[in-house]
Amino acid sequence: MLTIVIARYNEDISWVNNLPLYAKVYLYNKGPNIEPGVIRRDVNLIQLPNEGRESGTYMYHLINGFKPQEGDFTVFTQGDPFDHSPNFIKLLDVPHRWQDIQPLSMMWLEKEQIPPITILQDERNEWIGNMPVRSEYFGLKTWAPISFFDEGAWRIGRVYFDRHSLSIGTNIAAHFFQLCGLVELAEQAMKADLGVFSYGGIFAVRNNNIASFLDTAKSCLNKMEELTRTGNNYGYIFERCWLHLFGEPFIDLNKIR
Repeated sequence: MLTIVIARYNEDISWVNNLPLYAKVYLYNKGPNIEPGVIRRDVNLIQLPNEGRESGTYMYHLINGFKPQEGDFTVFTQGDPFDHSPNFIKLLDVPHRWQDIQPLSMMWLEKEQIPPITILQDERNEWIGNMPVRSEYFGLKTWAPISFFDEGAWRIGRVYFDRHSLSIGTNIAAHFFQLCGLVELAEQAMKADLGVFSYGGIFAVRNNNIASFLDTAKSCLNKMEELTRTGNNYGYIFERCWLHLFGEPFIDLNKIR
């Protein structure tokens, strides 16, 4: 069994009817009421205030809704995963082929060419069968991808620098984890150069990994949830940190030379 956590605002959510019937679905709605008849399968529908982007929803579920016995994996997704992950539904049919921490998207937006189409065509090493998925590698001191120029990502880093009065070149991940109270993760990030994330905050994690994180971070969870509601920029920070929270290693370039 899978657990699927959906952070919805006003997206057309009728696609949940196509989810595997064995999946336990938590649908967190922060927007308009869902019309009767749109959803024709069992879901746990929870109404939340419109605060904190999808990161706030994910944190709410981790604190209040996560049950380790509900399957092997928990899938996290926005209310419309398909711009980021055209094969999202099909990917849910092959959890036996997933890694413990599994990106389930491939891009931000195709129409914006982020990433450029040439990168999407060339990077096939993480595909699951004929379904494209990929991780994006980014600099911990810039918050931007390393393989192409993404002005929006650079802006996220600059906003973070300005908000905390940091000098350019500060390790953003280390500072953010320290802010959350995650001292060990902050130390790991400080020794590294690169991180890895899944676009759109669309990914799956083995429940054992989630349970381990919740146990070690239990004193920090309320602070983290509060940060998701403090400003939109923190949502973009969380997007690039989720995989590492659940155990994905950072990359130290000195160790791979």
